[in-house]
Amino acid sequence: MTLQRLLNEVERLPTAEKWQLVRYLLDDLEAEKKMASPEDWASFVNRMYGALADDPLERPPQLPLTERDPIDDGPSNAEK
Repeated sequence: MTLQRLLNEVERLPTAEKWQLVRYLLDDLEAEKKMASPEDWASFVNRMYGALADDPLERPPQLPLTERDPIDDGPSNAEK
């Protein structure tokens, strides 16, 4: 059965059964996730390091700050 045929069949299910399917799939994915070996931080960094090697992140120079009007927070206590 192709994925598209399966999806077509799922569309015909009543809403309650669709939710039952969603819960089943989520539980199945959670179980698979628990069984997968966790990748330690060093392995992750070594594996992902090259993703930006050709396009390094750079911070551009700070733009000049613009002068702004002060915030008017209503009458002061002295005016009351």
